[in-house]
This record gives sequence, C-alpha cells and structure tokens, in this order.
Amino acid sequence: MPRVLTVVNIVLAVGLLACIGVTAYFAILVLGEAIRAQKLDQFSGLAIGALIAVVGTCLTALASLYTANRQAEVTTSVEEARAIAAADLAALQEVITARLDKFKADSAADLERLKKSLDFHTTAHRELGGSAAMYFYALRSAAIGTFDEAELERAETLMVETSRHLTYVSDSFEDEWLAFWQVAQAIKREAKTLADPVQRSLSVARGMESKDHGKMDLRDRYASLKEKAKREVS
Repeated sequence: MPRVLTVVNIVLAVGLLACIGVTAYFAILVLGEAIRAQKLDQFSGLAIGALIAVVGTCLTALASLYTANRQAEVTTSVEEARAIAAADLAALQEVITARLDKFKADSAADLERLKKSLDFHTTAHRELGGSAAMYFYALRSAAIGTFDEAELERAETLMVETSRHLTYVSDSFEDEWLAFWQVAQAIKREAKTLADPVQRSLSVARGMESKDHGKMDLRDRYASLKEKAKREVS
C-alpha cells in the first residue's frame, strides 16, 4: 500500500508540474506578444493575471495533494507496523504460553514422581526396619526364654518378603540390613544344631553378644539400623 501511494504522489506531481509548465508557456507567449507590440493591452494583462492565478492554484493543489497523500502513506505505514507488531506479540505470547504450559506439566509430573519416590522411600525404610526389629526381638526372646523355632521362622519369612524394598534404599543401608540378617541367620542356625532347649537359648544369647571384627554385636547392628530407618522415615 505505501508503494501505491508513492506512485500516486509521483503521478500527481508530474501532472501538476505539467500543468504549471503549460501555464508558464502560455504566459511567456502572452508576454512575448506584448513585448513585440511594445504595449500591454487590457486583454494581455488579464491573461497574464489569469495564468499567474492558475500557476498559484496548481502549486497550492500540488502541495495539498502531496501533503494528503503523504499523510495517508505515513498512516498506512504506521498501521502496517502496528499490525506486524501485534502479530509478533501474539506469536510471542503463544510461544510463552506454550512453554509455560509445558513447564507446568513437567513440574507437575516431576512433583508426582518425587512424591511417589518419597512414598516408596519411606515405606521401604519402615518395612525393612520393622522386619529387622521382629527378627531381633524374636532372637532376644529366645535368648532369655524358650527357643521358639516357629517365631524365628516367621521372622525369617518376613525378612525375605521385605527384601523387595531394598530397591528404594541407599546402598549403605542395604548393606547394613543384609549384614544384620546374615548375623541373625547364623545365630539361629547355630542354636538349631543343639537339641536341648536351654542350650539353644544360651547359644542365642552368646551369639547376640558376640562382637565381629568391627566390634559390633547384634544389638549394636540393630540399634544402628533402627536409627537410620527412623531418620529416613521422619
């Protein structure tokens, strides 16, 4: 559109200049005749005045038309610039909105995954700590009372069942839990080789008080495991 207005301005300017040129030409002819006749009659004076008026009118019309078309050209350019800016702004808003929506969706998904991970993490420590507690107190009861093999087998079965939660705990906690289980199994197996119930109880008591190379007995192992599980659950 601005290009069209520019062409129109050029055409108008050429037309008006042509008008002025023609008018000037006739004015020169009239003045030439007056000079040759060495006098300026009334008709010639009126003709020159009319031609001058025509030139003035043409110049005024040229200025008015050029100004009007120039204003229209500027207005059109401004409107086009506004339209382009509005389109760019709308496109930018769409991009920002899409990115915000994606960010919100990703954040919600990450939060949900984190929540599930924390739930699994908490459950794992609670279940693993609980099974270790059952095994420890089953052995403790056997050490100070009657050796109940069925109760110890239930504790062993629970350890097997809760081992599925090891995926959701740290490697250090897993190693410590498995080490506790291994020591507890060894104490139980050693006591089961004895026929006398009293000797079995004594064997369990000695096994629970026996310290390993790290100078830890079963009670120390359980206390450490319990403390770590409680810290993870809280």
